[in-house]
Amino acid sequence: MRLSISLPYLTLACLSVPMTVHGQSSPVMVDISPCLSITDNQAKFGCYAELEARVRAEMDSNVSNPATVAPTVTAETPAQAPSAVAESPGRAAPAAEAEPEIADTSEPSPAVEEFGRQTPVQAARVQASEEGEEELRDTIASLQEREPGRWLFTLAGGQVWYQVNSQRMNFRKGDEIRIYPSPIGSSWRMGRASGAEVGFIQVARVR
Repeated sequence: MRLSISLPYLTLACLSVPMTVHGQSSPVMVDISPCLSITDNQAKFGCYAELEARVRAEMDSNVSNPATVAPTVTAETPAQAPSAVAESPGRAAPAAEAEPEIADTSEPSPAVEEFGRQTPVQAARVQASEEGEEELRDTIASLQEREPGRWLFTLAGGQVWYQVNSQRMNFRKGDEIRIYPSPIGSSWRMGRASGAEVGFIQVARVR
């Protein structure tokens, strides 16, 4: 290539001129400031030729030994994003939230019901007497005088008995009693289960 530029119109210190190296053409910036101060046309043209030769030599050198370009690293997008909270080694996973406890509305156990009482209430039961007859053992839960000398007894087991004669016995709430059949007729008798006080009253079952 030759620089065919009229010197009277050359006012730039650098020119962009096309050059072809190994079949590829591309513009090249050439610094022509060293040649601008030369007044002799022949010498100025020789300066331009020397610049051209120098530029071609540098381009040939760059093509033969290209600079090593670091490869572009593209970060791979993971297929699945990691969990928001990573578990550390040796650290247990957070425990599941405990469900609120529901208050127990069931009936208290017999042991709780009797705790602290002066005379524990015995469960109602039917057992054999010394004479071999069946009798009811229970505890008086409440009593109420319905008529003078006649009482209504509610037992802990739920039965209700009524006094049918006027025999006096000082029964109290919480007393353990025994109800057994009378040897005379089909009536029933009620007395204390401990036997400490001899005596009985005639009773009839209401409920």
